[in-house]
Amino acid sequence: MQKASTNAPSPKVTQSLLKTFSASMEALGPFEKEPHIAVAVSGGMDSLALTFLAEAWVRKQNGKLTLFHVNHGLRKASTEEAEKVSKWMKSRGHTVHVLSWNPSEQPTTRIQERARHARYNLLDRACQKHNILHLLTGHHKDDDIETFLMRKEKKSSDYGLAGMSRLTYLAHCRLLRPLLSISKKNLETVIEDHPYIEDPSNKNTSFKRAALREQGLPHQNMAPFKEKRQEDEAYAISFLAKT
Repeated sequence: MQKASTNAPSPKVTQSLLKTFSASMEALGPFEKEPHIAVAVSGGMDSLALTFLAEAWVRKQNGKLTLFHVNHGLRKASTEEAEKVSKWMKSRGHTVHVLSWNPSEQPTTRIQERARHARYNLLDRACQKHNILHLLTGHHKDDDIETFLMRKEKKSSDYGLAGMSRLTYLAHCRLLRPLLSISKKNLETVIEDHPYIEDPSNKNTSFKRAALREQGLPHQNMAPFKEKRQEDEAYAISFLAKT
């Protein structure tokens, strides 16, 4: 379901939010002098807000922005959605590279999990093809809380309770999540009246994440778990550097 028409108004990136985003990006560095950044843009509210923030940040760095859209082909509207995203971004001077999932690989069970793996594989290979080291995704603070609650229910270790990693290494690029300190509510201010695509699965409460959103997300103190994981990762990096 699409919220509005393809006549897309300009987004609203405030200096305050851009400052927060820039601090997150700085913490995820180092980057090249003129960084080449890729963004995974689904057309949903979160990924569009990320795209607009990354666009502003890259411009300040005199860098380059490349956009990827994954067409999973799991819904009848998938191709139409890819076309909408391409039109919106073309109006801002960007070309969207559409990555399609091979229909023969599409599952009938564990759909979300397998679609996620396929998406990252496609994005990783696309980054390799375009010689891009940094790939941004739109996971935000609310997503992180959902991950914490799901892992807590499964009695995860302290490492798991640290939630999503800001930085993950794929085979050919660094996967960066610079929005983990920003709430969905704040990202909504970037979009304002800009059209976006709503994935029906986000409202399907048979999926755990959607059910958690429906219940409302209570505040969670994840800081101790995140700090412990950062200490462990820093120790591991230091140890490997000496070997």
